[in-house]
Amino acid sequence: MYADRETLVREICARLSTGEPMAQICRDLHMPAVRTVADWAAASPDISANIAHAREVGWDVLAAQCLVIADTPMVGIEEKVTPAVKSQQGDVVVPETVEVKRGGMLGHRKLQIETRLETIRKVGPKTLRREATGGAQRHHRFGHHHHRIPQTQWPITTS
Repeated sequence: MYADRETLVREICARLSTGEPMAQICRDLHMPAVRTVADWAAASPDISANIAHAREVGWDVLAAQCLVIADTPMVGIEEKVTPAVKSQQGDVVVPETVEVKRGGMLGHRKLQIETRLETIRKVGPKTLRREATGGAQRHHRFGHHHHRIPQTQWPITTS
């Protein structure tokens, strides 16, 4: 069905490495379904490892974006419109008012950061776990690729 699987996997990995979620990538008309990609990864250790690596790079990109958003002030304008009040006859008793406020858009920036962090929490490295052997092992969602994470890189937080 997908004649050029290798090209598709390369594109999928390139997009995952920018922090784009698999489900969003697979919504594109030329892309396979998420389940198909999972089947490809389960059947191929190379595809599995490439997807896992691209995801890890993507999580780092999302985390870096959070820092940039937090460190970069955004000035914006908020408008609050209070509708006019009319009498029973339809006459305007109190006219419509528009309150314009310039501000740092803190709420919007907070939402951008929380959305990225929630994405990392939902699809990110939640399968990291400490082991009694003094390290943590990464078990990837696709396939069985894993590597040792040295104890010097702890603490590892999971949710």
